[in-house]
Amino acid sequence: MTAALPFVALGLNVFQSMQQNKATDAQAKAAMLQQQAQASANKYNQSIALQNAGIVDQQTKANIEIQDKQRRLRAGQSRASAASSGIGAESFGDIMRSNAAQEELDLLTIQSEGNLKSNQYRQQANLYGMGAQGALDQIPLIQSAAKSSKVASVISGASSGLQSYISISDQLKNKKAGSL
Repeated sequence: MTAALPFVALGLNVFQSMQQNKATDAQAKAAMLQQQAQASANKYNQSIALQNAGIVDQQTKANIEIQDKQRRLRAGQSRASAASSGIGAESFGDIMRSNAAQEELDLLTIQSEGNLKSNQYRQQANLYGMGAQGALDQIPLIQSAAKSSKVASVISGASSGLQSYISISDQLKNKKAGSL
């Protein structure tokens, strides 16, 4: 019976190593699932940001069309008003040129603000895309770390088991030698 003790110690260390490997597998799987969930969330957020950019583009186009229609309506009203009031052609031309410049500036402002907002959404979408890819890129690293941890656990378990085996064997030999 006492001769089996070193083998029992060795077996317990190997069993402990196997249990530790199962725990490592579970932790790695949880970490990989977390990265996949993060990637999915980032991809969803990316699609929402791109949709928002498209909506802003449509709104900008509509706002420019509305502003342009209002500009033409105001220009027509100004011509009618000038004709009925008898303003001179030169004065009227100066007013119309000034109004046209201001109207063009308004259109450019609407376009610029729309482009800025749309680009912000597109940049945000790019960041979400990179975040998704970064999360997916972590999965092979997690798998590699888990494999390394499992190998280290097996080596550690075998080393501890061997040390226990040697220690118990030496104790048994010393006990046997002392009893002779």
